[in-house]
Amino acid sequence: MLPVHHRREGSAAGQQAFSWPSVGNIQINVASIGLEAGAGFDIAMSRGFSFTPFADFLYGAPTAVTVNGASTGIRLATNLLHFGLAASWR
Repeated sequence: MLPVHHRREGSAAGQQAFSWPSVGNIQINVASIGLEAGAGFDIAMSRGFSFTPFADFLYGAPTAVTVNGASTGIRLATNLLHFGLAASWR
């Protein structure tokens, strides 16, 4: 059986906010955009079972961190390289 190849790409936007009521109303906000690309391929082990090695890369643009709307002077960015092995059965 020939391997089945997979490819994916995309973009995302998100925002996270956290609140600690026991300390006070503190809101930490980080909002950024990012890009993702990945690839993998199925290796059939039998008629209904396959392994899929894959790799994904995620890039998040550098962005400022604010606390209660005030700038902290901190900038965060994300670079993530993810390898894995998935198993599929039907």
